[in-house]
Amino acid sequence: MPGPAGAPGAAGPAGPKGATGDAGTAPPPSFDTAGSFGNVAVAANDVGTGTVLCPKGLRALSGGPSGLTIGSPPRLTVISSEPNDAGTGWIVTMKAGAVASNFQVEVVCAAVN
Repeated sequence: MPGPAGAPGAAGPAGPKGATGDAGTAPPPSFDTAGSFGNVAVAANDVGTGTVLCPKGLRALSGGPSGLTIGSPPRLTVISSEPNDAGTGWIVTMKAGAVASNFQVEVVCAAVN
């Protein structure tokens, strides 16, 4: 019949440092901000819509109107700001007040897996 277990021994010396691993490369950015659509002219008391699409292979994450003239009362009111049905661009519809105005549309796009 075996006897009782003995006490643990002392820890051994540390081993040598391993080789440095490959530095690797950073992945390319997976997003892009599409430029402005250009000016969407909206006549006084009328409605105008602008659309901007993402570069091929990217999907719209967010977007909205830009290039607005700030004033009081506001020259433009947002009617809608949303992705298109395919999710590959952004659509903005604005209503002008008593003064004609312009706006642009911008979209933030990314590779989505």
